[in-house]
Amino acid sequence: MTWVVQYFLPGAVIAIMFAVGLDLAPRDFARVFKYPRAALVGLTGQLVFLPALGFLLAMLVKDDPTLAIGIILLAACPGGVTSNMVSYLARAHTALSVSFTAVTSVVSFITIPLIVNWGLAAFGEPGAEIRLPVLATMEKVFLLTILPVLVGMSLRALLPGLVGRIEPYLQRVSSLLLIAILGVIFTLNWDLFIEQFWRYAPFAVAMTMVAGGAGYFAAKAAGLDRRDKFTISIEVGFQNISLAQLIAATILGKPEYGLLAAIYPFANWVPLLPWLLYFRHRSNTLAAGEA
Repeated sequence: MTWVVQYFLPGAVIAIMFAVGLDLAPRDFARVFKYPRAALVGLTGQLVFLPALGFLLAMLVKDDPTLAIGIILLAACPGGVTSNMVSYLARAHTALSVSFTAVTSVVSFITIPLIVNWGLAAFGEPGAEIRLPVLATMEKVFLLTILPVLVGMSLRALLPGLVGRIEPYLQRVSSLLLIAILGVIFTLNWDLFIEQFWRYAPFAVAMTMVAGGAGYFAAKAAGLDRRDKFTISIEVGFQNISLAQLIAATILGKPEYGLLAAIYPFANWVPLLPWLLYFRHRSNTLAAGEA
């Protein structure tokens, strides 16, 4: 399985981030200035509140370093393409969701090594000297995430017709690659997965509900409209599981730290699906009333 960790996981993440870049344009970064209140609330939730929540949850399981570091790692990797899809399906503010993905894709290569190292120092295994080398990690995250996003954006700007034709297929490939990444993490940690699923799953649900709820009520307090409130709740409540798993397996060399991220997409749909269906129903009802 060494080649899978060394080559497949990084290659899969590069392909996924390239597909993200194909869906982005410079205006997506500029849009945060068009919606300053929404941007401030959402980015604060993703980059400040979520890591703080991660540390609080990790303190509850500080005697289990694998789970504690898994929580920190997941909390350090905000956003991801899944949140864009959820906002689209719910008929929320998809453009704002894409803007959050654009900004966090750039900012996270600085914040991830700092947050994860704090987590390793606080909750790491006694006597273990596992640390993320900050500059090397920033370089690797840049090469694996930001660079493919920039390449995708450049290709979209230079060859919009070609991108329009291939993008639907690449989105499907990205979904398959994400499933494959989950499969790799499960394979590497199968015994631990079987043994610990019901211990790990409640923390995935708790992260989704608390982070998403905090995002929603913060947006409400800021006076944002219903679409923005839902979008921010999803952005703060959803994490970049593929990046978390990649860091665990390839940079830290501890794939078991990525197990919570592998369980996360199964567990977090428990609170998410009713919320999505409710909001979509409300959107359809309001649209019918305006017709």
